[in-house]
Amino acid sequence: MLMNHIPKARLYSPSSLLRLSLAAVGTNKLKKFLKYFSLTLISLFISCSPSKTAKPTNNTPKVHIVEMLASQFEPSDVTVDSGDVVNWINRDSTPHQLVGIYGNKFQSGILGYGKSFSRFFEKSTTYVCIIHPEMIGVVKVR
Repeated sequence: MLMNHIPKARLYSPSSLLRLSLAAVGTNKLKKFLKYFSLTLISLFISCSPSKTAKPTNNTPKVHIVEMLASQFEPSDVTVDSGDVVNWINRDSTPHQLVGIYGNKFQSGILGYGKSFSRFFEKSTTYVCIIHPEMIGVVKVR
């Protein structure tokens, strides 16, 4: 019995408790127990960790196209559902650079002819071309 090996009324360090446990239970049994206990803790930790992957949804985001042509956005106002994508394509001979000024803040970088820029939207946004400030557009999120 284990109690025969441990004198009463004495404090033991963790290493001396381990030595006493090894003597009482046996090295192989303790190693096997520690192995399974460690695997159980690891699997429990992994299963309880918050997931970093996106939650699956039944709705696939829609892609809405806005063209930049003749220094205008076509269409200048687009209405989307939350999580939808707006894809701007430059069909103009001059470069454009988009900046979200109200709502979602974003910046596209300079877009030459044929280049595009995409963005997910969860709230309504007003945007402008900073190269051509008269070009103003709105993304309305329902």
